[in-house]
Formats: sequence, structure tokens, C-alpha cells
Amino acid sequence: MKQQIVRQFLEEGILLSPEALSKITEKNLEKTLEQAREEGKLVFSLKEEQEGFLIEVRKIQKKQKFTAQELARYYNSRFEGMRGLLEKKMDGLVSISNAKKSLAPVSTIGMVREATQRGFIIEDTTGEAEIITKSEEPQPDDVIGVKGHVKEGKIFTEEIAWPDVPMNRHNNRPQIQLVLSEKDSHKSEYVITPEAVSGPDRKKSTLPNPGWITITREGVQATVLVYNPNRSVSQKEAFGWLKRRHLLPDKTQIRSTEDPFLIEPIPDLVWIIGPEQWSESYKGVIIVCSDGTRSAEVNLEKGEVAFRD
Repeated sequence: MKQQIVRQFLEEGILLSPEALSKITEKNLEKTLEQAREEGKLVFSLKEEQEGFLIEVRKIQKKQKFTAQELARYYNSRFEGMRGLLEKKMDGLVSISNAKKSLAPVSTIGMVREATQRGFIIEDTTGEAEIITKSEEPQPDDVIGVKGHVKEGKIFTEEIAWPDVPMNRHNNRPQIQLVLSEKDSHKSEYVITPEAVSGPDRKKSTLPNPGWITITREGVQATVLVYNPNRSVSQKEAFGWLKRRHLLPDKTQIRSTEDPFLIEPIPDLVWIIGPEQWSESYKGVIIVCSDGTRSAEVNLEKGEVAFRD
């Protein structure tokens, strides 16, 4: 097994320190390899904190006043983030302006601006194009990939690509029992409320909205997304968020030129704060919807959810 681990890291051009090699197992291999790629160092060493547990909460910078120019920068940030996800799935991409000139089949990425009688219009920083399709699924502000052929400057679709959660992703989750509750009064090691998260040391970390939490235990990471959309959300809508890889907030929730609503990385667990109560799984992502009145106990490793009075 150790030889296989070394070989996989070498294929990525990464050397392992002896300490790191001793801590990597089959269970945490994929996420550790992903972490090593992100660090981009020639020699990779696991952090000391990973021997125990570590809770990190992504900080979000918000402004009380938000100008029209800042809103435009937010949408540009949103487009760039989602285009980055689609670029991993599509080959031979060209800009919209170049796509309209092509005599051969084309692939391009754009944000949906509005519907038309025969489809919709997408745009990027180079221009816009009308997409001819029978699909009614794309909605304004969706970022999608389009494959098709061009006729008279219009793109006739053969395929529409979504950022979506990949079917073949690895679900190596740590052995963690989480409690999702409106009150932090439970004996579980890890308790998440709509406002904060705490671990075995009972230290609380305040959560923004959306709240992105990374829990590392014995070298294995789990990502939890906590989101309060301030309204009821159906299972179909939640699935749509993951397919689009975005939480699709209304304009009143946007208060930063960055985009914390982009669903990246793919979370292991999504807790939607809302009046409905249900749990479901979407391509390996655990989804829990509740207001926390009844606690939800989540076994991350097994993907099991149980509501308790």
C-alpha cells in the first residue's frame, strides 16, 4: 500500500516526507492528494493539527452598502468561478465571439441573460449569442456550457453542460458524528447550530451565511455547508443548487464582490435552515433541511441521518 501511495504522489510530481507517508492511509489518500495539489509544493508534509482534529470556518467579508459597480463585480466573480468548474468538463472551448464565427461544431461557456422564443441568450466578456434549443431548464444567471453548430450567428445546441457534482467522485468521509440543532446543548463531539460550530474542545467558531466549515480528523477532511435562504426549499430546488453548483441567492443577500454562494469544494453535508424537515442524498452529498428544533444526528462516514426530539 505504501508503494502505491508513493507512486500516486510521484505521478503528480510530489515527494512525500517520511512523516506524511506514515500518516496517509487508503481512507484519507484522495483528500490528502487533493490537499497536496492545492499546496503546490515539491515535498508535502501533513500538518501537525491533522493528527487530532481541526475546525476551520471560511470568513466572508460583507459590506453594509453595496454599489451597482460592486454588484457587477460580484456577477463577474460568479461567472469566473463557475466557468472554472465547467472548463474541467469540456474540451476545445472558445469564447462566444469566436464561437459565432466557427464553421465547425463549437463548445462555449456563458451566463444566461434572458429567454427567447426559440431558446435563450448567453453572454461572456467577449459578446453574446442566441442559443437555439428545446430545453427550458436554463434560467437567467445560470452559467452553462453549450456544444453545437453555428448557423447565421446562432448556436443550435447538441448538448448543454452543467457544473454539477461528478458521479465518480470519492466519498472518503471521516468517522464523525455531527448534531445539527438550534441549541448547542448536546453531548456529541461536533455540534453545529445556525450561528456556530464547536468540536471536542467545545470552542465555538461563529458561522456567516452561508457558512463553510472544514473539519479535519486524523488526516481525513469533511466539508459542511450551512445555509439559511430565509424561505422554504424543496428537495428539487436543493438538487438544482448542486447541479448548478450555486446557491442562487436573491440580490438582497449579495454583500461581497467575492462569491461565497459558489458550491466549491463539493460539500459532504449541506444543512439548509428552513421550516421543512427532510433529508436526502444527491450524488453522495448528504442534504438535511430543518430549522434545528428537532436535532438531526448525522453519521458522516455512513451518510445516515436521524431526527431526534
